Amino acid sequence: NTLLPAFIISLEDNKNLRSLNLEGNQMETECGTAIAYLIRFNDTLKELHLGCNLIADNSGREIAEALSSNTSLKVLSLEANFIEANAATMFGNMLAGNRSRLEFLNLSQNSIKDEGAVSLALALDTNTTLKTLVLSETRITKHTCDFLASSLATNSTLERLNIADNKVGDQSCFGFAEVLQTNTTLKSLNLFGNKIGNVGVMAIARALERNSAMEQLNLGNNDATDKMCCEALVKMMKNNLTLKHLWLPSSISSSDITFYLKLNRVGRGQLLQELDNEDLWFKAVTEVHNDVPSLFYLLRANPAVSKMFENDTLD
Repeated sequence: NTLLPAFIISLEDNKNLRSLNLEGNQMETECGTAIAYLIRFNDTLKELHLGCNLIADNSGREIAEALSSNTSLKVLSLEANFIEANAATMFGNMLAGNRSRLEFLNLSQNSIKDEGAVSLALALDTNTTLKTLVLSETRITKHTCDFLASSLATNSTLERLNIADNKVGDQSCFGFAEVLQTNTTLKSLNLFGNKIGNVGVMAIARALERNSAMEQLNLGNNDATDKMCCEALVKMMKNNLTLKHLWLPSSISSSDITFYLKLNRVGRGQLLQELDNEDLWFKAVTEVHNDVPSLFYLLRANPAVSKMFENDTLD
């Protein structure tokens, strides 16, 4: 804190620096003010990592305000600081007005609660730049989740949402389940450690049967356990052609889920749409040729594929 403020300010006119990592430096108010100054006047920096410091809410507000006049910064990480509701609200206002080009914002492990997080959720209604929002361990509840779900119904930019470790419960899943049936942008949803039981997991599973965008879903460390829940997840995977990575509570395990995930990772959705694409099918069959169930599925889905290998042999 003695040397860092001067160092940070000295970067104002640096035109070569693209990424700055100041994580874990015990930075406090004076450094926060220097960072805000840097953001305001440096027009080439694209990534700024400030996690695991002592940046307080007032410094967070300065940083959010500075972003309103910055057109270069794309990535901002402020995890594990002392950001609270006031600063989070200012970040939300800045995003709502599209006054920056920010694409990635990490406010995890800050006590912003619903009071600050709702502003961020509402910002998604109008924001056109943010692709990743991380709000894990921020003490939000179902209240914020409802606003997030509502905004996702109109937002066409956000691709990754992380609200892990907030213990939001089953009821928070219903809004997400409704919007996931129609949202075509969100690719990753992290609900790890949220005390979600059978009802919540089944709601998400049923919604994703009709989803055509989701690629990653984290339901790990939740409370779902029963057989019907597992069956709903299997049915989801049978019908969902895009989900490639799925984390589940330790009590739920199914070889069928693993089977469909593997098929999706070799491009099941595209394969079924392009039955005549020999190069695509040849590549997929080559990838799974040691996996008899997967190979059988592909051959049954497109019997003509066997002719592609009449003059080829697979090791």
